[in-house]
Amino acid sequence: MKDDRSSEKAFAEALRALCADDLPAEVALMRLILVTKSAAELDRLGEDAVSSQPATAGRVRTITALGRRYAHVWPAVRAAAAAVRHHPSDRVSPDEALQKLAADFDMAATVSPEASVALYSFGDPDRLKAATEEIVEWMWGSGLLRSEHRVLDIGCGIGRLERALCGTCREIVGVDISPRMVDIARRRCTGLEGIDIRLVSGLGLQEFEDACFDLVIAVDTLPYLVSVGGNLAERHFADAARVLRRAGNLLVLNYSYRGSLELDRCDIRRHANGCGLEIIEEGLQPFRHWDGAVFQLRRN
Repeated sequence: MKDDRSSEKAFAEALRALCADDLPAEVALMRLILVTKSAAELDRLGEDAVSSQPATAGRVRTITALGRRYAHVWPAVRAAAAAVRHHPSDRVSPDEALQKLAADFDMAATVSPEASVALYSFGDPDRLKAATEEIVEWMWGSGLLRSEHRVLDIGCGIGRLERALCGTCREIVGVDISPRMVDIARRRCTGLEGIDIRLVSGLGLQEFEDACFDLVIAVDTLPYLVSVGGNLAERHFADAARVLRRAGNLLVLNYSYRGSLELDRCDIRRHANGCGLEIIEEGLQPFRHWDGAVFQLRRN
C-alpha cells in the first residue's frame, strides 16, 4: 500500500509539471515511465487523473495512449535511466566523476544504445532518427552548416549525428568518454567517409589545435559536465572558442538539467564573456520531438 501511495504521489507531481510545461508527448511519457512500473499502472493512474482533473484529460489520454503503444519499453527505459547516475562534485574529483560517468554510459548503451543517448526515443531507432533529423534540419535552416565545414561533436554517443551529417559537410569529428559508445559509433559509421570517432577523457579539448572547426556541437552533453562540477563546463566553452575558426559557432542543446532556463542563461553569459563568444540564441526550444533548449554562440 505504501508503494502504491508513493507511485501515485510521484505520478501526480510529474503529471502536473508535464501538463503545465506542455512538453512533447514523447518527453512527457519518458518522464512518467520513470515514476511508474508499467504501462498498466500508467493507464490506471491516468484514468484517476482524468476523473479528478478533467481540464487536462486530453493531454493525459494522449500520453497514456502513447504509453500503451510502447508498453514493452518500460524495463529498458528504466534500466538505461538507472544506469547513469549523477555524481556529486563534493564527493569525488572531476576526473573520477567522469570515469564513473563513462562506466555508467557503457552500461546504459549495453541496455539500449538508442535509449542511452535519448530516453525519449524509448530505444526505438526510428524515433531517435526522427529526433536527430529534426536537429540537423534546424541547423541547416539556421545557416550553421555548409558543405565545406569541419564539425566537432562533443559527446557523440552512438554516432547518431555523425551518420545524419555524413556527406553533408567536409568532416565531422565525434568524441565521447564511453568506450562502449565509441565502439558502437565506429561500427555504425564503418564505410562512411569524413567521420572520425575518438575516445577522450572529457576534461577538455586539448588534443585539437586552434581554429580548426567551423561548428562545435554538444547535444545533451553539458548537463553532465555541469553536474560533475569543477570548472569543466567553463573549460569546454573556452576550448570551444579556441578551436573555432572566426565566425564559427558553438551550438549547445541543453546546458543543464536544473530545470531553470534563467540559471542556464546566467551561466552561459558568464562563460561567453570569459572567452569572447557572442550569444546568438539563449534558450530557444524549436523541436517537436524533444524539449531541448538551444544556446548558440559565435566566435567573432
